[in-house]
This record gives sequence, C-alpha cells and structure tokens, in this order.
Amino acid sequence: MTGTSSSPTRVRRLSVAFAAAAALGVVSASAHADDSSKCPPGSWFCAETEIKIGVPGTPPPPVATTPPPPAAPPPVVIYTPAPPPPVYTAPPPAYYPPPPPPPPPARPKSEIGLSFRLDAAAFGPNDGRRGSDTGAAGIGASLRFRPTPRFALDIGLDALGGTDANGYKRSEVPLSILGLLYLNPRSKAQVYLLGGFGFSTANVQVEESSSNGMMMSRREQYSYFGAMFGGGLEFRVAKKVALNFDVRGFVRGRTDDAAASKPEFTAKDGRTTNTSGGALFTGGLTFYF
Repeated sequence: MTGTSSSPTRVRRLSVAFAAAAALGVVSASAHADDSSKCPPGSWFCAETEIKIGVPGTPPPPVATTPPPPAAPPPVVIYTPAPPPPVYTAPPPAYYPPPPPPPPPARPKSEIGLSFRLDAAAFGPNDGRRGSDTGAAGIGASLRFRPTPRFALDIGLDALGGTDANGYKRSEVPLSILGLLYLNPRSKAQVYLLGGFGFSTANVQVEESSSNGMMMSRREQYSYFGAMFGGGLEFRVAKKVALNFDVRGFVRGRTDDAAASKPEFTAKDGRTTNTSGGALFTGGLTFYF
C-alpha cells in the first residue's frame, strides 16, 4: 500500500513540473513572437500559435502601457492691476494769525484839486494910528496842481473886506501864486510849507479933515506886489477830499502910479511909507480829480 500510494503522488508532481515547464515555454515563445527575426530556424519556442493560459471566463491581464507625456503647461500670464488714483486729503486746519491790515491805497502821482476857503486877515499896526478895529474877512478859491505827492502849485484868488491899519474901509482882491512842499505826503494828516508871491488890488475909502475942520472922503485905488510865506495842514477825510488850514504871512509894497505922491502910511514923526504887512488865515476844502 505504501508503493501504491506513492505512485500517484509522484505522477502528480511530474505533471505539475511538466505544466510549469510548458508554461515557461509559452511565456518565452510569446516574448519572442513579436520579433520573428530573433527566433532561430527550427526553434520550437517561436511557434506562431499563441497559447493562452488562464481560467476560462476571466478577462486577460491588463497590458502595461506607457502613459503619454504630460501636456505643456499653459503660459503664465501675470496681470498687474493699475494703481489706484491718488487720494488727496486736506491737511487739518491750522491756526494762522490774521493778516495785517492792507496799506492805505496809493495816491496817484499827479492830482488836480479845486479848493474853497474862508479867509481872515490881520494887518500890521500903523505908527500913526494904533487901533484895535482893524482886519478883514472874505472867501477864496484855488486851483491846485500836484504833479508829485511831495509838491503842489497853488494859484488862488480871494475877496476881502474890512478896515485897514489907517482905519479906512477897504475891499481887496489878492491873487497868489504859491508852492507847497509836503513834509509827510503818505500820511492822512499832511504838513506843508508854503511860499510864493502875490498881487493885490484894493479900493480904499480915505477920510481926511479939511482946513475948516470938516471930514472929507475920497476913494483911492491901490495896487500891491509882495511875498508870502507860511505853512499849513491838509487832512484827507477821503481819497479825493481834504481839509486845509494854513497861515500866510505877507509883506508887500504899493506899485500904483500915485504911490510916490500919495504914500499910504504916515508916522507921527512925518515919515511916510508904502510898505505894509500882515497875516492871512484860511480854512476850507480841497476836491481832487
């Protein structure tokens, strides 16, 4: 029984070995089937018949395939967005001191003015008669040409009436031509010096006593030429309007034909003269154009 049982076992082992060898031959034949040039003539491993080994009904083993190369990556596009517009913010309010007041408006370099004034005159005393009732008053007007802020030319005409140093009633019309020098032309209150010359015509009511003691009256007409000097103040109440106040001293002499034969003043000691003087006080308004 021992020999009987070992025979079938040996047969099975030989069958398995033969099947394994056959399988190896089939695999080798399949490996060389694709290239017939590599199979030597008469080799039984290069049989054209493909032997399939496997369990019936099962799918064949997968064929190993080489994966395709990866596709090239798409180009990289870098998009740079436009920078946002700048945003301006106002700085915080800061405290600034208030600006200084604007300077006064500059006056034009040249001006023409028209002046209107009131006059009061005081005459010098006469050695032959020292009365306290002498003097005159009146009105006047001037054309004032001011080519520069510092200098002006004033041409004026006045009309006065009153009592002269002899105590005679008189009316007088003086014409003056004066130069004005402004010491502070940029100020509202401007101080000026004046100087010039003038002409004057006077109608005088002369009263004299006759030889029989009666008073006689006659009219005399005198003419004068003299110099004037003084100073004043011009105050600008507006850009084109100013107040004027000045004092004008004068010294003059008679120029009419009767001056030599009929002198105007006679002193107590008999001396005669045609020279006189006094002061003229004025105040008024000047309108500039």
